[in-house]
Amino acid sequence: MSAVNEMGVVNKLLNFGCCIGMPDSNGVSLVNRFVVKPIDWMTADDGTNKAAQFFWREIIARIWAATTPVFALLTAAYHAIAIVVKTPFGALKAAGIKQIPDTFSFRAIRENCLNMGQALTLTAAGIAAVARPDKLASYAYPISENKKVPVFGYHEVSNNIDDPWTVSPAQFRSHLQHLYDHNYELCTLKELAEGHKPSPGKKLAVITFDDSHESQFRINGEKLDPECAVGIMEQFLLEHPSFRCTATFFVNTSREPGSSGSKKHQLFELNPNQRPYTIDKLKFLQAKTDQRPAYEIAAHGHLHQRFDRMTASEIVIDLLGFEEEITEIGFTHERIRSFAWPHGMSPKGEARKVIEDRFDNIADFGFHSGKEDPERMDRKRIRRLYIGPNTGFKQYAP
Repeated sequence: MSAVNEMGVVNKLLNFGCCIGMPDSNGVSLVNRFVVKPIDWMTADDGTNKAAQFFWREIIARIWAATTPVFALLTAAYHAIAIVVKTPFGALKAAGIKQIPDTFSFRAIRENCLNMGQALTLTAAGIAAVARPDKLASYAYPISENKKVPVFGYHEVSNNIDDPWTVSPAQFRSHLQHLYDHNYELCTLKELAEGHKPSPGKKLAVITFDDSHESQFRINGEKLDPECAVGIMEQFLLEHPSFRCTATFFVNTSREPGSSGSKKHQLFELNPNQRPYTIDKLKFLQAKTDQRPAYEIAAHGHLHQRFDRMTASEIVIDLLGFEEEITEIGFTHERIRSFAWPHGMSPKGEARKVIEDRFDNIADFGFHSGKEDPERMDRKRIRRLYIGPNTGFKQYAP
C-alpha cells in the first residue's frame, strides 16, 4: 500500500472522531443527539415518564457493567494517538511511513483524536450517570453539608431481586446497618417537612415504601414475619435501641385482586390469609411506643392508577375511594398529610392542583438528587432516591 493510501485509511479512521464529536449544520453533534439527549431524558426530574426511565436505567446499568473496560481502553487509545502525533517524528514512528504527503495534517489528526477521546469520555460518563446516579450524589451535594437529608424510596422487600423494584431482606438490613454506623437517625416524611431536627451528633434520613406490598408487612402464625420490612426494622430496633427507627408507608386501599392493575397493590394483603390482620397492621403502624415514634401512613391512591392520564374529576373519585375504603375497614386516623404519585407519574394543571390542595407533602422521584434541604424544601415536590437491587446505597448516605 502506498504512503498516500495508508494515510487515507488513517485519516478515515480518525475522522470518525471528528464526525461524532463536531456539530452538524444544526449545531448538534452525533454525541449530543444519540447520547446526551437520551441521558437528559432518562435523568429528567419533571415528574413524567418515570416507569420508562426506571426500566431503561436498569438496562443501562447492566450494559455499563459490561462495557466499562471497553470505554476505558478506547479512550486511552485515542488520547495516546493524539499525544504521539504531536510531532512528525511521532507520527512517522507510529504509522511506519517514510514519506508523508503534503496534504497530511498532524493538527487535524490530533484534533480528531481528541474529539473521539472526548466523545468516548462523555459517553462513558453519561452512561455512568444513568446507571449509577449514586456516584453523583456526593458531587451534587457535598458530603460536608449534613443538613441535606436523603429520602429513600423502596417498594418490595423479598428475595425476588430480579424485579427492579425489589431489594432483598439482607440488603435492607445492610442499609439500616449502614445508616446506624454512620450516625443517621430516621424520621417520617411528614416529620421532615414539618422541621424535625436530628439529635446532637446525628444526621437525618427518611425511608419510604410505596404500594403497600405484603412484603412490607406480613404476619406469619400470628407473629410478625422477621423477613418483611417492618419485621426487619423492629428487630433492628431491638438490637440497636438507641437508633431512631421509623418510615413512611404510601398505601393503596384497593382490596379486590387485580383491581389496581396488580394484585400487589393492596393493603399488605396479597394472600387472603393476611386480610384478617389488615386493621391490626394499620393500628400497629400508627402507634407510638417507648422504643420508637409512630410510622407514618400516607396515601398512594385507591386503584394505583396513572394520575398523569386522569382528569381532575377522575382523581377526585380515586381519592374518595381511598378515604371510603380505609374508613370502611374501621381505621380511624388523623388527616393523612403525605402523598406519593402512583407509578411516579404526576399530572399538570388542575389535575395536579387536586392533590396539592388535599395534601401538605407530595413525594416524587428524582435521579439528579434525592436529598432535601428542609429549610428550602418544596413540600409539594419532595424528591426521593429510587432504591432497587442494583442501585447503590452507601453513596447516598456517607
